[in-house]
Amino acid sequence: MTTSSMSTLADRWSTTLAAARPWTPPARRTVVVAPHPDDESLSSGGLIATQRARGLDVIVVAVTDGDAAYDPAGDPALAATRRSEQRAALRELNVAPSATHRLGLPDGRVSEHESALVDALLDIVRPDDLVVTTWTNDGHPDHEACGRAALAVADARSATLVFSLFWTWHWRSSDVFDGCELVALDLGPSAAAAKRDAIRCHVSQFQAGDGVAPILDESTVEPAEWLAEYFVSANVERSDRREVGS
Repeated sequence: MTTSSMSTLADRWSTTLAAARPWTPPARRTVVVAPHPDDESLSSGGLIATQRARGLDVIVVAVTDGDAAYDPAGDPALAATRRSEQRAALRELNVAPSATHRLGLPDGRVSEHESALVDALLDIVRPDDLVVTTWTNDGHPDHEACGRAALAVADARSATLVFSLFWTWHWRSSDVFDGCELVALDLGPSAAAAKRDAIRCHVSQFQAGDGVAPILDESTVEPAEWLAEYFVSANVERSDRREVGS
């Protein structure tokens, strides 16, 4: 698959990326479960833009408000900022505010509220939906909790589930994909541009201040600028009967 440049991460992952199966998302209502504001943009912004351009409904479930990005105790002002940033990002991706469900679960502690997340998703996800969320092997506890919850709900609702990837490219090695099916969605120019614009709406993640390093910088966002988005097919994980999160 194509990347925007053969820089460090793309070079490191080149064999894995080249082996990914080309994929077109099914023409179904799409439910994107975002652990934090910015996850919908970083790992599946291109898919969202693609589905909206096809005239398909996209629902975004905002699991947390991302208030603990820089302070584990949480920052209400940052939460308000990040909600606003996410609304702006979703406008760039052509998702209406009415299509967003905000759950307000505690940032950094989603695993403690996993059953509540499952219950919320059961009220949202319909049979035959395409569900997209962060991977159970991502390395971030909130991301993995969202993956586990979505997997349970997709099974219960007979929905199709794919896991999106972002921090995996930074934190994992290629053997993390052993036994998995990696698929690639090539992004057209419009979808790629919409994704870039959406990511730039999350200003707070690029500007920390007070001697604290920002979450994102030009190097960190590299995988989000590749000209394809990559997903792990959850159907393979289910058929392999692997323990979720193993």
